Amino acid sequence: MKHPFASAYLINLPERTDRLKSAQAELGRLGWDVKVLPARRFRDAAGFQNPGIRGCFHSHLDCLRQATGDVLILEDDITFASVLGTLNLQERIQYLDWDFLYFGHEQTRFPRACKSTSDVKFEPWGQTILCTHFYAIRERMIPRVISHLEAILQRPPGHPEGGPMSVDGAYWVFRDHNPEVKTFVANPQVGWQRPSRSDLTPQGIDRVLLLRPVLGLARKFKHALNRWGA
Repeated sequence: MKHPFASAYLINLPERTDRLKSAQAELGRLGWDVKVLPARRFRDAAGFQNPGIRGCFHSHLDCLRQATGDVLILEDDITFASVLGTLNLQERIQYLDWDFLYFGHEQTRFPRACKSTSDVKFEPWGQTILCTHFYAIRERMIPRVISHLEAILQRPPGHPEGGPMSVDGAYWVFRDHNPEVKTFVANPQVGWQRPSRSDLTPQGIDRVLLLRPVLGLARKFKHALNRWGA
C-alpha cells in the first residue's frame, strides 16, 4: 500500500550502506517509493553540539527545500511496525487537520506495541517530541519551517530566540512559538529507530573496530525482539 505523501525522502550517509540496505528492505516490504537523500557531513560543529548533529540539521532542511507538496521524511535507521503494511494511511489522515504528523517519536506516553490496524489512532500533541526518524510536514507549513531553520543557522549559540540545536529541538521551538500549528502523533507508534551504531552520538565501545561485528549481532537480536513485540 503506497504512502499518501507527494514527496518522501530517506536520509542516509553514503558510507552507511548497512543502514541503507536495512531501510530499503523495510520500505520494500511496504512497497513505498522513497528518494534517498545523501546526508550532510561536516568536520566542525559550527555552534552545534557536534558535527553530526549539524549534519543532521542540514539534511532535514535539504529535504524541506526539495519537497513538493506534503513531505514524508525518514532516517535510515527506521524500522516499521508489522501492521503498517496493511494500514491505510490515506484513509486515516485524509480528514485530519494536521501540520506535523509523527509516526515514530520518543518522550511521549504512547507505546510501540501494536497488534491490529484498528488500534492505531492519531492523537493531538503539544509537548516535547524527541527524534525525527519518521514524520511528515504539511505543504502549507514548509516555507515557514524552512525560514525558521535558516534563521537558527544565522544565530550564535545560546541566542534567546534559538541558536544552533538539534533538528527535533528546532521543530519544538517552532511549534512552541506558533501554538496554532497542529501536531499529531501515532498511538501506538508505527515506526521507531532500529538498534545500530550512531553517527550523531557514537558510544565509546562503537569506536573499537574489532567489537563492531559482535555489537551488530546483538543489535540484530534486539531488533528481532522489537519486531516480534509489534
